[in-house]
Amino acid sequence: MERIEEKGLLLSEYPPGVRPSQYTFPRRNRLISAWSDKLIVIGAGNRSGAHIA
Repeated sequence: MERIEEKGLLLSEYPPGVRPSQYTFPRRNRLISAWSDKLIVIGAGNRSGAHIA
């Protein structure tokens, strides 16, 4: 995260200090897919956030 802050853009719906969990992934994935022209998921397990509709 620190390297991204120095050289890129760090954007989150969560305040600093919120640790990743299985409950925060759907919102994170929503942002990634909304900003992508194409999204390819390779090797996602059946219980991964990639399978949330």
